[in-house]
Amino acid sequence: MKLFGKKKTAESKPIVVTEPVSENLKAIIEGINCPYQILEQPTGEELMKIYVDAYLKGRLAGYVPVLVGDDDILAETIVDMKRMPEYQLDNILKEAGEMDGKQLLKENLEEYLEDMEADEDLEGEMEGGEPCDQFLSMVDYRTGGIGTVALLKLPTENPWETVAYVPFGGWNECPSPEDMTAICKYWFEKYQAVPAAITHDTLEFLVPKPVPAEEAMETAKEHFAFCTDRVFQGTHSNTVGEVADCLRQSKTWYFWWD
Repeated sequence: MKLFGKKKTAESKPIVVTEPVSENLKAIIEGINCPYQILEQPTGEELMKIYVDAYLKGRLAGYVPVLVGDDDILAETIVDMKRMPEYQLDNILKEAGEMDGKQLLKENLEEYLEDMEADEDLEGEMEGGEPCDQFLSMVDYRTGGIGTVALLKLPTENPWETVAYVPFGGWNECPSPEDMTAICKYWFEKYQAVPAAITHDTLEFLVPKPVPAEEAMETAKEHFAFCTDRVFQGTHSNTVGEVADCLRQSKTWYFWWD
């Protein structure tokens, strides 16, 4: 059985990248082994449009798109994972299917709050958040632009399975692939949130509309339970309220694990 993608059949052939891309991007594409599209230096608006179009087409064609960039650590991770017999896609999906993503987040939140001795300053006011409607993880912080990006067409009809197809998680405080898949399923069912862009340490979702203001604080607490750095390193105020203010204005969700 292949580690990534569908089960290998006699008719299937490994994907071979022929375009002039970096060795990192080549390793990612060939490691995941699914149809792909190379995007050269798109603007943020162009990248969003391309992704949305691909997602809508994929719903009819039976695939889910995900964006990946020129990422040396992600490439190394994929190469390493292919050598690990214990990393089996079917096993990850099976274990994730037996989990309750909402309950996982609830338990994580309770554990964090207990460790922090229920810091009353964590919640804060729902203010100070900025709207976000682009995929920030694809932007090169050195140039401010977007370089070469690959849009992978993963052979699944379930958007929440993206984080199982692309090896991600299970280090430091980043949830395991199984936990992450279960949580993504919960968020998809509740908000139609789709894991859309992945680097070795970031994950971004696309949602069809911002979280309603009356739900934003509770959803922000779930985001904190999923990724504490979303609050501690992704806000000015170090509060869940700032994340909530962002969520009620945004169509993308951003997570980064240090």
